[in-house]
Amino acid sequence: MVKHYLRFVAIWGMQSKLAKRDTTLWYYQILVESAQNILGVLSGLNRATQRGFDLDLIENILRFSSERYYDVETDRAVVVGKHGEQLVLIPYEQGENTITPITIHAITRQQIRFRLKTGRFITNV
Repeated sequence: MVKHYLRFVAIWGMQSKLAKRDTTLWYYQILVESAQNILGVLSGLNRATQRGFDLDLIENILRFSSERYYDVETDRAVVVGKHGEQLVLIPYEQGENTITPITIHAITRQQIRFRLKTGRFITNV
């Protein structure tokens, strides 16, 4: 989540050039998008660190775990992996070149088996 939102337009370096053009609407749009990106970065950092999760381990789970499912109820892809001694479930969105984690939850094998049995999870092919 942090890497997804960690992108900003360096508008402070363009202000003198923008003053000569009719770019007021574009300027305010960039300011709003930058503010949303800042909130996304802070939210991602807060969520992971407050829950005691290591961002590097989360990234490794997202990139390398082979246990992937599709959650029919939430309409999201999910990945399961070990975070230290804890088994975690990470719903995520995937773009062309990005994987954006939505949240992270501790889960048990029993819960995963139940969700597979009831059809909530389907094997992500």
